[in-house]
Amino acid sequence: MDRFPALPYPGERPDGSYIVQDGHVRGLDPAGDGWVDRVKAEPVSLDGRSFVLAYGSNANPEKLSEKLDGNVLALRCQVHDYAAMWSSRRRQEGSVVATIVADPGHVEIQHVLAVTEDQLAEMNRWEGHPKYYERQVFPDGFVLLESGAMASDVLVYIGTAGERPPLLVDGAYWRTSEHSHAEVDALLRTRDGNDR
Repeated sequence: MDRFPALPYPGERPDGSYIVQDGHVRGLDPAGDGWVDRVKAEPVSLDGRSFVLAYGSNANPEKLSEKLDGNVLALRCQVHDYAAMWSSRRRQEGSVVATIVADPGHVEIQHVLAVTEDQLAEMNRWEGHPKYYERQVFPDGFVLLESGAMASDVLVYIGTAGERPPLLVDGAYWRTSEHSHAEVDALLRTRDGNDR
């Protein structure tokens, strides 16, 4: 998946909806109430799948292919009244991570993953639910799919206050869409007295 490298965090992702299957990425197009594989021209079923809001690295195809067995569906969406923000903490390998914070009136483009029960259980493990990120039903805001349909019962992993708090700079949170990983990494290195 050279087109969508996982590093630097949060990695690259396709602009539209897509499916990851056997290490390959194919586009998905909305079709009525469902979705169609753009290459195979076949309908794609969402039966038995849960919606999980993907922000940060969770919409990167390389990560999804490595971490989850089976087909992974990622549907482009608008997220209303919330924003992906940088956290003040790092992953074990050193990347600064993201969380999501209420941001009334803000709209941003993200993806919703349509995952199986087994894939959801694996996501709980890699997100460190409930210690690092707590999985919950997406609160207050709403998610509009590329098809124009409102997504219901969307789950989201929100960083816990103790382990994944949002980064606060001069009284404001830093959106991932406005500040690069390199910028926040340098800031935290300076704050931590590790500027090298």
